[in-house]
Amino acid sequence: MQETLFDSAVRVESWDGGAFWRVVLNRPPENRLDDTMVRDLTEVFRAAASAPGLRATLLVGAGAHFSLGADPRELLPERGAESLRAWLTLIRLILDVPVFRIAVVTGECKGRGLELARICNRVYGAPDAMLGLPEIAMGLFPPVAAVVLPERIGRGAAAELCATGYVKNAREASWMHLVDHAVENPEAFAITEVRHFLSNLSASSLRLALRAVDLGFRSRVLAGLEQVEALYVDGLLPTHDAQEGVRAVLEQREPRWQHG
Repeated sequence: MQETLFDSAVRVESWDGGAFWRVVLNRPPENRLDDTMVRDLTEVFRAAASAPGLRATLLVGAGAHFSLGADPRELLPERGAESLRAWLTLIRLILDVPVFRIAVVTGECKGRGLELARICNRVYGAPDAMLGLPEIAMGLFPPVAAVVLPERIGRGAAAELCATGYVKNAREASWMHLVDHAVENPEAFAITEVRHFLSNLSASSLRLALRAVDLGFRSRVLAGLEQVEALYVDGLLPTHDAQEGVRAVLEQREPRWQHG
């Protein structure tokens, strides 16, 4: 039996008496992680922090795609700093909610979509799902991925993704551990795993175990996010190329770089 807890830009369904939440990015077809979606996800994870029986969250995208990332209009200099700070507030909050987080990736999972997925404990993807970080083609870099991916997949693989914008299908992504499992029907796979391994556990004990596992990771990521925010806001956003790259995307033309 399912109960709908939220139903806006993000829909949340409580399953199995509150043992896990199915958290749906609910703005198809692109499921952009714009300021509205980020605000709603922040509300969801604040509620998750005080849901006593919750063991896991299952993040999925409505429609064909998980998420195509941020709204480029919100990356322009006049909005970029505020949008980034709201995004980092959400990421910090998610790190502070010790439930088992699974992302189910179908279709395209790019930019902020990939950052949101990889902050989860596990990522399950359909074999033909496409994952990548296109920010560099816009004269930007993905701030959360720059901090989290070296922890998750190693510095070399993280540099390849962040610095080239190369898009990989889920099978290829699984070779570098960007995706944990590339499987047909990944959502059914994830639900089966939650029910088999997590639903019968003590929620309080599980949360303490996850806090213990995340102690070092969380502290390193939080420190990195503080530094990357300053680098992004003070170093990147004022440059010509960061502004030019976003405007070129919005105007559907090639960027004219000045390399500064």
